[in-house]
Amino acid sequence: MTLKQKKVYDFIKKFIDKNGYSPSHQEIAAAMSITEPTARSHVLSLIRRKQIEMIPGTARSIQIVNV
Repeated sequence: MTLKQKKVYDFIKKFIDKNGYSPSHQEIAAAMSITEPTARSHVLSLIRRKQIEMIPGTARSIQIVNV
């Protein structure tokens, strides 16, 4: 996992812990000072690494994978 991916992962985890639901790609982008496509790219990389998962067709569906 790259440093940027780790920062995105940590943000997602803290956001879910605080709010009870996952952040949108737009919220991730704003918090990380990156573009929305870049945020999506990091999320997809984390999914491929099996760090997070998403429920297709559902809004705010990012879940942390407990290993």
